Amino acid sequence: MKLGNPVPFRSHFQVRSGSNLDETGPLKVSEPCRHNDRKYTASIRNEVSASDSRPSTPIRDINPYISSNVLLRASRVTSKSPINTWSNSRRSGKLFKIDLLDDSGEIRMTAFNQQVDELYDFVKVGCVYTFRNFGVKEANKKFVMLKNDYELIATQNTKLARCTDPSNIPVVSFDFMKIANIEQAEKDKVIDVIGVCKKLGDVQTFTAKTTGRQVTKRDITLVDKTKQINLTLWGKQAEDFRDDDNPVVAVKRVKVSDFNGKSISCTMASTILLNPDLPEAQTLREWYDDDDDVTTQIGSH
Repeated sequence: MKLGNPVPFRSHFQVRSGSNLDETGPLKVSEPCRHNDRKYTASIRNEVSASDSRPSTPIRDINPYISSNVLLRASRVTSKSPINTWSNSRRSGKLFKIDLLDDSGEIRMTAFNQQVDELYDFVKVGCVYTFRNFGVKEANKKFVMLKNDYELIATQNTKLARCTDPSNIPVVSFDFMKIANIEQAEKDKVIDVIGVCKKLGDVQTFTAKTTGRQVTKRDITLVDKTKQINLTLWGKQAEDFRDDDNPVVAVKRVKVSDFNGKSISCTMASTILLNPDLPEAQTLREWYDDDDDVTTQIGSH
């Protein structure tokens, strides 16, 4: 049985660029993969099958010591950044990032300068691709919140092809932590969490001391069978969130805070799903609806 109508949220931190506002940001679970018929550069190969029989390497086995000519197993793009520019005293340039997912794990790929020109318009959130000829380096955990020690770099030799039958490739994956266990999680740890929205706070607007900009936030209380905790939403997420009949809320990549006790907060990489069609969500829905007094049984954070 499906749990209502799953509703994906886009992270408010994902800045849009270009004319197609759906080309960046986290994956909409229900959105189709669309490509136009324009011609691309030599970096783009013909379409291939996701079940291609050629030997390929899953994301979990990627490391700096593998051959640069290895074929990365068909992977789904779950997030795509806008094009960002950078500069220092010696040079300047541009880059964009994508997050990739297969059935073994997740990894980030970054493209710079010429590769931005060649790949940006072709790569679509929700679509599945194979990649060959890429660099591998250690991930900077300060900026990369995926559970992978490495990240990929697109080079002038990188080749990719869109897969035509991606149904067997995961759309999104979660590794949920029970709310009671968050108490032992270290500050700034990035986790996935799921719970029922028991309480919805008001939208608050204030001026950030560091930037002087107006900031919008909203606190909601999530509860599971073990405990409850405060989750902070920011910007458009805070403004758009609606507590319709205490939805089940699944959040990927929230950051643990120890401000006023343990709490969690959305980040620029967070993805929120309301009433997702997941076994964990169904279990929580039935538990919450059947319990006459959740408040007295579950302690606060």
